[in-house]
Amino acid sequence: MPQDRANRQRQLHAKSAAIARDRIRQAESRLAEGDAAVFEGESGDWIRGLEETLERSSASLVSGAREKFLPPGHKLAGPALRDQLIAYYRGLLKVCVDRIDDLTRDQLGIASEPSVIYAGLPVLHLPSDALLYGAKPGGAAMSAMLAAGGSAMQTALKSGLAASSRQPGEFVITDSFGLSPHGVKWVVHLLAQEAAPDKLGAGLLKGMRDVLARFGGSITIGLLGTEAGVSHADAARTAVKAIDAFGPDNGLEICVALPSKAEREAMRAVRGR
Repeated sequence: MPQDRANRQRQLHAKSAAIARDRIRQAESRLAEGDAAVFEGESGDWIRGLEETLERSSASLVSGAREKFLPPGHKLAGPALRDQLIAYYRGLLKVCVDRIDDLTRDQLGIASEPSVIYAGLPVLHLPSDALLYGAKPGGAAMSAMLAAGGSAMQTALKSGLAASSRQPGEFVITDSFGLSPHGVKWVVHLLAQEAAPDKLGAGLLKGMRDVLARFGGSITIGLLGTEAGVSHADAARTAVKAIDAFGPDNGLEICVALPSKAEREAMRAVRGR
């Protein structure tokens, strides 16, 4: 591994692990209050990703916990099932926070190519100079990004959208605002409110080229359009096609965020390994 790639991996690992520790504490607090909504959407994908990663290295620990809280053939439903799920995941997260360095290293190491890292983590857990994600108004990804960026990001995005045509694949670049403590400098809000893979792919390619020309450095991208009905397979093909067209030797380090199992499996199938 070239020295610059090794340095990039170490920097990503340190930042991603720190973000995960903070987020585990937040999830633990929500679970302690009985908030089962933590299992939904992007948050749920992230927690299940931790569970999957822990299970690869400690299968007996995870299976033992499941048998204790969710025994095979259980008939729990409604509030009883919710309470048992909360108890199970509270215990799981306590183990994860103690092992987060190793878990994050495993999640970052699912695959790599020249200038491209494929990671089993959400976009917000992979700080780069720029973050590019599929922005669907009211969608989980956009809501999470704007919550992390704060009111100033919301205002800047609203202003940028007002000057745009709001077509799928078009994007607005804003400052990172609330994400700057993690080393993020810019956010590329790529409109993905319709299932239009060709337009999204063209927008992704243009977005990467704009980031390289204006800023350089590194970028994290998420699969685009899945919240609008694009299949994970099509979203993975769109990303790979755009990355291939962009080229591997242009000075921009690319990290592809694949937080859900469905996204990781789709990307493995598209890449053929």
